[in-house]
Amino acid sequence: MEKLRISILILLAIVVQGCLFEQETRTPKQLRSDKSLPIVKRIQYIPDTTAIAFEWLPYSENPQIAGYNIYRAEAKEGSKLKLVASIPNKISSHYVDSGLKPNTEYLYSFTVYTKDGRESRGSKVVKIKTIKPITPLHYIIPIGNLPNMAKLIWRPHTDPRVVGYVVERNELYNQEWKKVGELHHRLSVEFIDKGLETNKIYRYRVRAKSYDGVLSKPSKVVDVRTKALPKPVQGLTASTNLPKKIKLSWKPNREPDVVGYRIYRSEENDGDFESIKEVQGNSYIDRISEDGKQMFYKISAVDNFGLESLLNDVPVMGTTLIKPKPPKIVELKLTKKGVFIRWEPLDPRSLKYVIIKRSGNMWLKGKPQYIRVNRTEYLDKNVQPGISYSYQIESVDRFDIVSLPTEESEITIPKSEP
Repeated sequence: MEKLRISILILLAIVVQGCLFEQETRTPKQLRSDKSLPIVKRIQYIPDTTAIAFEWLPYSENPQIAGYNIYRAEAKEGSKLKLVASIPNKISSHYVDSGLKPNTEYLYSFTVYTKDGRESRGSKVVKIKTIKPITPLHYIIPIGNLPNMAKLIWRPHTDPRVVGYVVERNELYNQEWKKVGELHHRLSVEFIDKGLETNKIYRYRVRAKSYDGVLSKPSKVVDVRTKALPKPVQGLTASTNLPKKIKLSWKPNREPDVVGYRIYRSEENDGDFESIKEVQGNSYIDRISEDGKQMFYKISAVDNFGLESLLNDVPVMGTTLIKPKPPKIVELKLTKKGVFIRWEPLDPRSLKYVIIKRSGNMWLKGKPQYIRVNRTEYLDKNVQPGISYSYQIESVDRFDIVSLPTEESEITIPKSEP
């Protein structure tokens, strides 16, 4: 019989720890005291943090008994026993009283009652103390200087009742705490809070959670500062005299974790800047096919976590090398040997020239012919009597950049006399 009682208590403990036990109760009617009824005996119990499990000897074979009443009071001066449960089944022999305070003493007494409204005397009063709550965590390590994140680690709680942890956060100078995460295993001891602002201090505390949902008191509060953005790039310059390209240069950032720079470009000073390249050094060549093309640039620094600095407020303007100025035609005449043309360079960059020759009148001209020369004069011997010719001159610099052509100069070759 003793082995059976111990087995029942062990089973009851398992049921309490798993929060699986449900007991049918009801609200009784007014009862009359009857001292002849039997008294509940052999009351056994198992205390927990917020609950106490009971076992007693049932009066299963007594035809008078209909059920059991359970009375409770806190064990302090002036407290009176009050009915907390009525179990309408004489076969029942177990009950779990939940919702109690941790580390608190309670008084209990049991009675039996009959179908016709009689109630026995109370059992011997039992004094029981609930278990102390889970102790707070004492070892929280904050890890900061992370990109938009904060990391916390701690030692696993040694209490086997712990089934997880609740992480709470508030911002500096803010008294409101907010739950930001929950871990569901006693050995889970790392939490990473994401989506935070850069270079900002956040405060954290952790509570241990027991199998019955009771939270420990908060751990010590720890502060974590998220990683700041890299500093803005300084000293950005853009070239204005290079052919078909714009060279950008800037001072390298001093932060050791800066791994690159992101270059933004727009065709307008106040336009939309689009990222065009990410480089590791502190210079970049932007190759552009158009001569004299104006571009505006901004640049940012990027660290090894991908955090990007603010862009410079004022964009820097760069241009490709402009076209050289066209020369000026100063002489166009017919000689005995042909058409002589002479021009003056108006740009010191001019090294070579292209003569554009067309035959025909202004309404109907032939295909252009391109004649390349290194001098500033030319004798065109390939002309025919009775034909009009027009000439334009382009200058070419050492980068083979060609100027705009001069205005057309025309000459008509007289017809030969018969």
